[in-house]
Amino acid sequence: MKLQEYLAKVILAEEGDTLTFFDEVETLKELSLLLKCVGLEPVIEGKKLTVTKRRK
Repeated sequence: MKLQEYLAKVILAEEGDTLTFFDEVETLKELSLLLKCVGLEPVIEGKKLTVTKRRK
């Protein structure tokens, strides 16, 4: 369920917005894979994932 909430926040964000999520490493890894599939470039640092909504 968390992944759906995180993805919804990314979808609703404006182009150029930077989003930060704090969660367990495994959840962030799953989110990272999904974001990469849609052309985003997430960065994981410990229990923090940061992504800027920009297309490659």
